Amino acid sequence: MSETIESVTLSQQTRGYQKVITITQQQTQVTINDKVYTRKTQPQQWKQLLENLQSIKLANLPAIKTSIERSAVDAAYSAQVTVKTDKQAYESNFFDHTTPPNELANVVKTIIASAKGIAPEESTRN
Repeated sequence: MSETIESVTLSQQTRGYQKVITITQQQTQVTINDKVYTRKTQPQQWKQLLENLQSIKLANLPAIKTSIERSAVDAAYSAQVTVKTDKQAYESNFFDHTTPPNELANVVKTIIASAKGIAPEESTRN
């Protein structure tokens, strides 16, 4: 029995800051410290996100090895990917936002690209 992906979320946080990007087929939402910005999801962005997720067995998402070396000392945001389906939600382990695990790199890149320009530009933390 297959599952239908309903949303994909990238959460990034550190002390005093939280950014959450949630993409559904209908809309892309960026929440920065309780301020919410939305726009319609472009069909090609949703398609690309689903294609990037095809190579990942969702049940194995929590088992993907990650690194939190930089976020442990506030040198990078702590990030996490959540995939919600019509059956359940799957969450990755936390990872440094600058170095997502190889299995999630294209997913993270597509999420960030899809959200570009929705919220006011911020300085990036490297």
